[in-house]
Amino acid sequence: AQGLTQLEKIPEAAKTKEMRALQRRVEVQARLARASALLAQGLRTPALDELLLAEKSAQNDVELLGAVAQAYADAGHGARSLSLMRSILSKSPNTGAQLQYAAVLLKLSHEVELAGLLRQLGKSAMNPAQQRDYDALRVAHAVHQADRLRDDGNLAAAYEALSPILSERPDDAIARSCLARLYVKAGENRQALAIYEDLLQNDPRNIELLLSAIGGATAIKNFDRADVWLKIAMEIAPDSARVLKTAGDRYEAEGRNYKAKDYFRAAETLEARAAKPASSDAVAKGQLNPFTKLALKQSNEWQNMTTR
Repeated sequence: AQGLTQLEKIPEAAKTKEMRALQRRVEVQARLARASALLAQGLRTPALDELLLAEKSAQNDVELLGAVAQAYADAGHGARSLSLMRSILSKSPNTGAQLQYAAVLLKLSHEVELAGLLRQLGKSAMNPAQQRDYDALRVAHAVHQADRLRDDGNLAAAYEALSPILSERPDDAIARSCLARLYVKAGENRQALAIYEDLLQNDPRNIELLLSAIGGATAIKNFDRADVWLKIAMEIAPDSARVLKTAGDRYEAEGRNYKAKDYFRAAETLEARAAKPASSDAVAKGQLNPFTKLALKQSNEWQNMTTR
């Protein structure tokens, strides 16, 4: 924001082409960040307003327009996302634009078209950055397929979808997390927990891994281990409804229903707040309802979790 302010102070006549391009990039990135923050608060309409302004600011910059298209997909505006990306591809059908289109297809779960595009891209010459993006898309696509098949109860097919990536990239955290979810679905929680333990050694503050690990530990009633991870999760994201729900699940599994209800109520309060328009100050600060914190403190659990 400060960089954008400084650029805006420079008279237009004094700006070079490079300065204008930098200002455009910074402005678009700032609007995308604001849109993401609004979405996190459940404020979709103002988020889409920010994306419209970001699209206008991007002008004809293909890379920036691709980033806006992906943000539209995140905001649930798939039609605009696809329309924008297909317009980009009609004018600049290069590898970079195709990779961005693949990212949009992944977000929108257009698996058949995505699979064909990834095969096509696999035959293309890429620079190192594009190759990294392509590899990440392949992993994400395989994981998406495996998760869908897992949800359908077809664990064997899910593993088949994931196994090529596991063979190529045995240390890939995203693929191994997916494998752990397969073990959880199969009821093999100890094997899942061993994977999460290993992954968290390398990435101890990854909130997604932490929540999955807490669920795995809770499933086998290893509450001491679950509490270690829950304390870290509460430190990282104390205002997250997902974290509070996970805490509720942990206590409910132990039969501590009164404490579980405190966490579930706190999570519901956050979700209800996110569903309503919020002031700009509330959005900016992202503060937890003080009375929600008070309820948790009264149950002694908030204090225990933050001082244990």
